[in-house]
Amino acid sequence: MSAARACTLTLLIQAPVYFALCMKSDKKDFSYPTMINYKMFQVEHEEWFLAHKFYQEQFHSTLRAWAHDRQDLLMKVKATFVDAWAAYEEAAEKAKTRKKQEHICQELYEKVCLNSLF
Repeated sequence: MSAARACTLTLLIQAPVYFALCMKSDKKDFSYPTMINYKMFQVEHEEWFLAHKFYQEQFHSTLRAWAHDRQDLLMKVKATFVDAWAAYEEAAEKAKTRKKQEHICQELYEKVCLNSLF
């Protein structure tokens, strides 16, 4: 067997092994690259879409909760102001009645004092 033939046989024996190793390491790029890239893009897009959908749901849920809490707070504020206004009106009415009562007492006291002098 000549040296050239031995070298050729070695290359022929080793070539399939080398080719198989290349196929395994670069399989995703080697076989159907458009299909693999499309599937990878589809998976990435699906993951992004689910994350985006989750974010949107959380965002809208937060806005709805905020609006609901804001309405509750406004109703409590209105009720507090109504109670405060009623208390103010009651206090003003009591002050007016007290002043009127003091005026009546003063007039009666003056009548009694004038009558007792004569």
